[in-house]
Amino acid sequence: MEGQGTLRLITIIAATITLAFAATANADNYGGVNHTTKQRVINMIYAKFGKGWQGQKAVRVAACESGFNPRAANWRDANGGSHGLFQINGAHRGWVNFNRIYNPAYNINVAYRLSRGGNSWSAWSCA
Repeated sequence: MEGQGTLRLITIIAATITLAFAATANADNYGGVNHTTKQRVINMIYAKFGKGWQGQKAVRVAACESGFNPRAANWRDANGGSHGLFQINGAHRGWVNFNRIYNPAYNINVAYRLSRGGNSWSAWSCA
């Protein structure tokens, strides 16, 4: 009996480890940027949106959505994932080039267009 219990425990542990590795293959990727990257991204956002309230709001949204990580991805989004600084989702595939979505300048430009120059943040839950 003791051998069967040990075998069962080993099977449970192996299954748990397998599931953990499978989950990280498509895991979300937020945060983890260094101060230099964060500051560079903030400067890029201000360069596009200005330093007024539109730029300040854009910085807050990027902080909330991705932690300023240009490579952030949320694969649980039902619209084909959300990607990059502003977590642009697949609902915009008709006009967004998703081959460039992790490029911070491109992602910022897409967010600028979606937010109507920083005047409408209704598409973002973090807004």
